[in-house]
Amino acid sequence: MSTQQQLEVPQKPDQRVQNQESSPQLAAVAYLNMLPFFAGNSQFQLLSSPQSLNLNGSRFDAYCSSLIAGLQAGKTPLSSTLGVFSCGAVMSVFIEPVLHKESHEVFWQQLSKLWMHHHPSPIEALGNHEHHGTIVLRSSGESAQSIWMFEVLCALAGFNVEVLNDDAPGISPDPEKPLPEAKLFIGDKALLRRKNAPHALRLDLGELWTQHTGYKAWFAAWFAGQPQSAYSVENIETVLSKQIDEWSKASEFSRWCQCYSFLETNAKSLFNFGQTEDLQELRETLVDYFACLEHRIDAQEGQVLLGFYLNVNTAFEAWSKTTPAQDTEKMSHTPVIVKSLQGHFAST
Repeated sequence: MSTQQQLEVPQKPDQRVQNQESSPQLAAVAYLNMLPFFAGNSQFQLLSSPQSLNLNGSRFDAYCSSLIAGLQAGKTPLSSTLGVFSCGAVMSVFIEPVLHKESHEVFWQQLSKLWMHHHPSPIEALGNHEHHGTIVLRSSGESAQSIWMFEVLCALAGFNVEVLNDDAPGISPDPEKPLPEAKLFIGDKALLRRKNAPHALRLDLGELWTQHTGYKAWFAAWFAGQPQSAYSVENIETVLSKQIDEWSKASEFSRWCQCYSFLETNAKSLFNFGQTEDLQELRETLVDYFACLEHRIDAQEGQVLLGFYLNVNTAFEAWSKTTPAQDTEKMSHTPVIVKSLQGHFAST
């Protein structure tokens, strides 16, 4: 591929004309990681946020949203093979610790080392009901799945999570002993954050989840929308699989054109489209990004994965009900607690 082709601003790709009457109405949040499912499909509906999608999901034949939000609403995924998965670092879902004092940096370094050890029995461990303190997580509230994954990882280390909005005041009972705190970044804004703060201390949730639990991170799943849909599960799976096949077979340049068109329409304010070198850097970032993701896994792995998430969710709900009142003195010793836990996993 020539340098000129690599750096050119791509034209918007042609949209395939589809017959609405012969295609199921599908919906997802307008996030870049969903692009393989809707690239080139003009009938696909994109909503602005997960909350909006969950509220309006019944308008569609199927929609792709947070796995855990669906499970907690009593829903079962249409397919355990289609969704958004990762088996390692995912780039667009991470937390950045807020370092109120020097000991907090030690705390997060030790906690991340703990999570890098494979836990031999995460579901059973949640039945131990150990609680060592509280961690504050600041979030926009857009990703129930990412919050839940962080809560489970913290629970496996014996820590409760207090989730606050990004701009909410702190909750430490003693200002002299602030709680460990972190901020959640997800989606396209997380990709931009990586570019603007390349040296920040951050923990990739996809990577830590797989390292600690031994299972893939499952960020989004497909759920049935309309109760009386004219389309069977097989029909919907066929449409989605065809989309993934076409994305997989497309050239790298064709994918770049689709990405550019999507970002220009949905996230132009997040990225600088004015400089050729910025475009090249963005293109390289997106190649790496999609290499981190999977949108289809095999049936046997999907069934095992779904069973694991169902069991973890049940165990975590039980663990959460045992959370004690905050103990400020205990929480001031969290680095020592994490270090002792880390030693335990190193010896297993």
